Amino acid sequence: MSFYHFLSSMIYTEQFNWEKKEPSTDTVESVINFMQDNIEKIVTLKEMADHSQMSVTYFCKIFKKKTGHTPMEYFNYLKIQKACQYLSFTAMSVKELAFRIGIHDQYYFSRMFSRLMGTSPSDYRKRLSESNNLVNSPIAANMEDPSDSHQKNSAYQPMIAKLKRSPQS
Repeated sequence: MSFYHFLSSMIYTEQFNWEKKEPSTDTVESVINFMQDNIEKIVTLKEMADHSQMSVTYFCKIFKKKTGHTPMEYFNYLKIQKACQYLSFTAMSVKELAFRIGIHDQYYFSRMFSRLMGTSPSDYRKRLSESNNLVNSPIAANMEDPSDSHQKNSAYQPMIAKLKRSPQS
């Protein structure tokens, strides 16, 4: 009997495999999608674990193993990423922006943003506007596109063209 049991366990390995199977990355991806869909809400670790149908402890272990971050760290990174988009493309106040990503204390948001990004939200927006002003400056606007076929011979042609048009020469 033992011999037949052994043989059947070799043939039907899936039914006799008692090794603990780890959830696939699909579970982690599903939770990340859940985080992105609920970026404007306050989502608890328990809700994330419930979404993955795991215990909180096991969920945290699997998530950290797959992403390198705890679920709450990852969720905060997603919130800051969304905040950067709002700072880049809207004129929303920092208070509105914080509320929009589910953080109801703008000072807490500013501290978290500064810790993760190395600059305050207002400085981040200011730097973006300065870099946009540089790109949209008269010098940059008068520069011709180096990818034009008549410009391909020299990477310095746009600057030379600008200098030729300069009233100071």
